[in-house]
Amino acid sequence: MMFFFKRLEPILEIGEQDLLEMLEIHQQLIRILERGIKE
Repeated sequence: MMFFFKRLEPILEIGEQDLLEMLEIHQQLIRILERGIKE
């Protein structure tokens, strides 16, 4: 389990604002993909 947390450390160093932006982009991509699947 420690290995998993060691892998997460660089992500945590990015910063909360960057993570929120990445999450927003990720959600937009999911919406685009869902739209593509429906059509």
